[in-house]
Amino acid sequence: MGTLIKKIKEKKTLRNLDDNIVKEYLDDYFKRQPHMKDKLDKARYFKQVVKEVRNELNKVYGCFCLSDKLDLKANLSTKERINIYTKLYKDIFEITGEPKSILDLGCGLNPLSYEYLGCNPKYIASEMNKNDCERLKIWMDENNIKNEIIPADLTKDNIFPKADVCFMFKVLGTIDTKGHKNAEKLIKSLDCNYMVISFSTKTLKGLRMRFPKRGWFERMVVRLGYVYKKLSYDNEVFYVIRKECS
Repeated sequence: MGTLIKKIKEKKTLRNLDDNIVKEYLDDYFKRQPHMKDKLDKARYFKQVVKEVRNELNKVYGCFCLSDKLDLKANLSTKERINIYTKLYKDIFEITGEPKSILDLGCGLNPLSYEYLGCNPKYIASEMNKNDCERLKIWMDENNIKNEIIPADLTKDNIFPKADVCFMFKVLGTIDTKGHKNAEKLIKSLDCNYMVISFSTKTLKGLRMRFPKRGWFERMVVRLGYVYKKLSYDNEVFYVIRKECS
């Protein structure tokens, strides 16, 4: 198993991933396809397992991984937002009010945009990879930001601290492979007044999506009894959702 994990992590976007996360995905893969485990001594089957598990990991982690350099320009999503961060946060907080606490799930490099917030809330950031969490913790401490860093797999974990606003930027599309059960379960579990959930309006190749509005998501929000306002920018659409705490 160690050799297999090492090979999977040779891919640049996965090299900083915790070994135990890769092992969990391998264990799940072999539960679905137990016959493959007995064929690993054959090169073509070994390569097939590596390729298929890499693809699964890339869907939930690879596109959002922290680069070796902590810089907003080092990740496609945060790089795209650099020119809009100031306006984006201004537009969001005009709806939500100035938050005293922010919970950022599947945060990636987004905490590095703290300087654009225009306020100084406690920042609770969550990423799946413990190595990334440790690096974010160091960065936030060095920048004197009141913070809490939580390693969590959003496909399994849904218990998080209370916050005024929760960010989930380009996250929901990565936590469900079939249907939207994980997304709905996570949304319903959050103890916050507002959620800000975004989706890309372009493919990874930079092409405009045919259906960028995510009708399934809008129907879910309405069905759950929440109300939302939509903020649209060139590459991303943001839903600012009112969710009263009980």
